[in-house]
Amino acid sequence: MCVNKIKTPNIIGIYGLPGAGKTTLLSQLRQTTETWLEEYDYYEGSEVIDSVVDGGLAAFKKLPHADKQRHRATAVRQIGRDACNNGKSALVAGHFILPNDDLDGGLQEVYTEADLETFTHIIYLKVPAEDICKQCAADMQRKRALFPVEEVNRWQDVEVERLFHLCLDRGIVFATVSGGKETTVQRVADLCSFWNLSEQQNSDLAVSMASRIFSSTQLELCSNILVFDADRTLAPQDSGTLFVKKCLSNGHLRQPEETKVVLKTVFGGPLGYTHRAFQQVSVLLESFECFNETYDSICDTVSNQITIYPEMATVLSQATRDPRVIPLVVTSGVRRVWEMALQRIGLQGIPIFGGGRVRDQYVVTPQTKATIVAWLATFKTGDHRRDVTVYGDSPLDIPMMAEAGRAFVIVGNEETRSSTMDSELEKAIRSKVFGKTHDKNFETRIKQILLPSNVTPRPGLSIAELQYPMEDVPVNIAPSTAAKLLASPMRDASIAGPALQEAHAQAGRFLATQVVAQVIGLEEHIIPHVQGQNTIGYRLKAEERTLIVAMMRGGEPMARGVYQTFPLAMFAFAKYPHELATRDVVDMESILLVDSVINTGKSMIDCVEHIRAMNSKAKILLVAGVVQAGAIELEVDGISEGGSLRRKLGWHGDVGIVALRVSENKYTGAKGTDTGNRLFNTTHWH
Repeated sequence: MCVNKIKTPNIIGIYGLPGAGKTTLLSQLRQTTETWLEEYDYYEGSEVIDSVVDGGLAAFKKLPHADKQRHRATAVRQIGRDACNNGKSALVAGHFILPNDDLDGGLQEVYTEADLETFTHIIYLKVPAEDICKQCAADMQRKRALFPVEEVNRWQDVEVERLFHLCLDRGIVFATVSGGKETTVQRVADLCSFWNLSEQQNSDLAVSMASRIFSSTQLELCSNILVFDADRTLAPQDSGTLFVKKCLSNGHLRQPEETKVVLKTVFGGPLGYTHRAFQQVSVLLESFECFNETYDSICDTVSNQITIYPEMATVLSQATRDPRVIPLVVTSGVRRVWEMALQRIGLQGIPIFGGGRVRDQYVVTPQTKATIVAWLATFKTGDHRRDVTVYGDSPLDIPMMAEAGRAFVIVGNEETRSSTMDSELEKAIRSKVFGKTHDKNFETRIKQILLPSNVTPRPGLSIAELQYPMEDVPVNIAPSTAAKLLASPMRDASIAGPALQEAHAQAGRFLATQVVAQVIGLEEHIIPHVQGQNTIGYRLKAEERTLIVAMMRGGEPMARGVYQTFPLAMFAFAKYPHELATRDVVDMESILLVDSVINTGKSMIDCVEHIRAMNSKAKILLVAGVVQAGAIELEVDGISEGGSLRRKLGWHGDVGIVALRVSENKYTGAKGTDTGNRLFNTTHWH
């Protein structure tokens, strides 16, 4: 075992039946032009045994089986020590089962415990039994035992099955390689290259790919990046599970009945959810014959079994058409499956970071996901953070959620959703993974989304609706000169009661004519001219389908001024959201929520959420005399942590803010300074 090594070298066992071509493979790999293969040492197991046994290989062959096993263990441990000492990876040709010299025609296992302790990876050369029989019969240099084709087939199947389970049990990455000699050499070289990447190098490669996909200009211009996990997030299905089931049904993955849940077997073993475990899954999913042709065919079949949530399809579709938003999928699942699944619903072109194939070079681990999200949030932003929203469903998504400013846990049916997410989520919340810490200078705002809406929610998280983010909520402030004149009597402590109400109404009329009308737009209508003929007049667009809501009680005078400007509009009063009935809002095209002051905007948000449950399309404008800067400015003191109202409004469609002025004063009035009390001469109230 290697100790105190920055990077533990890979020690790769090459197994296969006698005559499978192990020695030839090592020779061809030595001659390859791949420069990174120079980092490997090559060992023929019998040659190492020859060097560690007194009398060499000839003496070894005469020893009893137990002594042979002891020397085999010594040889493989020597290889392990050499690799650790010189820091070079190793390729070692060896045997798993050999003919028993003592029992006529019998077979016996010749692997040792040292093999399982030393090898980090094992490659099995699976060669047609007919070819092995021909090779053994034609070998003039070595005397090889000859077996019937049927027995060679059984022998090979036993080795593959036994090795597969031993490797899973001991945390060794296992791969089978089959095909012609040239194909085999290239495949083994690809596997070695794939396995050569450390977890950090894997993450660096993923970031490098992201930097090639997203230009600096594209990232600078976007207002929001939406990052989606795929399996059980975009759809209730899991592509990896479906893929394995398809392979098993086709006979490509030949495993016993009790291990059909192959992915759970891998991740539930010693490898856990490590970088090496994801490499094992990638290798496993493509370790069958007719690889290139069959892989795409299976991906196509699996993609047909995936049904994207309609709500997710809508959000993705909007994002692809919005130049301010970048959507991408980051999945540990099979990338090709999700490419096909999205193409089927017309969403081709969305970048997908995913695994599934060795030739992709990288795998997507929880750490890879987190690294990509962190890079997207911080690349060339200085001290600021770019707005990134993450959608995921399982514990594997928690690390990338913690790197985003906003995260949503997708909660599906209890039969299909992650069974461990409740406990892992509770653990993450308890350990403040989503909060500010000395290592993390921002907070992740996390909620859950129920798909469908009637499923049982997860404990500990508030529930949100899946809606398209319009993070860049427009804020329209009145011209400064007019605002100063109109705001003066509103701020004058000597003015109260009807006079102050009139000042608020005047501000409402001004905001209606100068700002609201510009934001919503005007429409023409026929009016009688003083000279007797008809002429063109103007009014607010769809004025008769506009609702003005006076947020009681401080918003009533200003709302009345707005109402006087738009007399065809409907006028309503609301202190609490539930006071707005469906009949009030359902057919409206524009809804104006009017208040004298917006501090945090919590009451406004509650109203907007209530309205959206009844009317998802209406333009909603928050109209106020003054709005606190901290509620709308996305950057406060140079840090992208402000704008809580604006951020929350961004998840409710077509919403905007109209105000006479913005205040940096965070003081909230009380008693004599409260605007509502001043408006209605109730400053004596406690």
